[in-house]
Amino acid sequence: MKITCLMENISHHEELKCQHGLSLYIETKQHRILLDTGADASFAENAKKLGVNLKDVDIAFLSHGHYDHAGGISRFLQFNHTAKVYIKQEAFEDYCHNSSDGYEYIGVDNVKLETGDLTADALRNHPQVELVSGDLRINEELSLMTGITEKICWPSTNRSLLIRTENGYVQDYFSHEQSLMISENGKHVLISGCAHCGIVNILNRYSNLHEGTPDVAISGFHLERSKPYNEEQKADVIMLGEELRKYPTKFYTCHCTGLEAYDILKNIMHEQMCYLSVGDVIDI
Repeated sequence: MKITCLMENISHHEELKCQHGLSLYIETKQHRILLDTGADASFAENAKKLGVNLKDVDIAFLSHGHYDHAGGISRFLQFNHTAKVYIKQEAFEDYCHNSSDGYEYIGVDNVKLETGDLTADALRNHPQVELVSGDLRINEELSLMTGITEKICWPSTNRSLLIRTENGYVQDYFSHEQSLMISENGKHVLISGCAHCGIVNILNRYSNLHEGTPDVAISGFHLERSKPYNEEQKADVIMLGEELRKYPTKFYTCHCTGLEAYDILKNIMHEQMCYLSVGDVIDI
């Protein structure tokens, strides 16, 4: 199994773009997989420079309904006419971020639409899109996990993420989030986008489903903040690190974790925690 980071917040390669977003390309024996598409079409430019032909992708997934993971999906569907794209059916709601500047829409068609780009409604009804309602086993290699309900180490940064409804704004509890599980050659890999539901809760549900733990977990942890952490916020990250190091799992984090949180986690978990940036490749 080979996993290449096509888009992330950090790039150490001058020729590769970076942005607040995530996109991963995964090669297995049976599949060429795309998970998320960053905030715009830049992931496709990086893919070309990395020698990844996105036309070869046979299956794709959106981890959840935020623009920084779904913004490039229109571009992908413009040149790949065969891959199925699995999206949680709740991913098309009016997702918003509450900031000092007011409510900002952050849903799947948040980015400025260009010629040929799809609106959320058009994407929902696209013939290549498969809407996911719950846990789904695709084949012996791939499955999707949803329905996380626990709130252990639930990211406090989630509190500013809301859903706009007819009756006003309500807290988003991320029913639109799904995690990809890959099994190959006796190795088990768990991939989430932002782990809005909490990476510990996702791992616990994995253990309940599979009576074990993944060998590798790749995910943002949604810990990044615009200001340096106060002592309470640092304590939350430390608690998360103490929980994660109980697992016999190798972790790769990225995107929404933030470097301040990563440094804290790395200090606790050492070689068990690594950072995945644009252009990095994981061989499993």
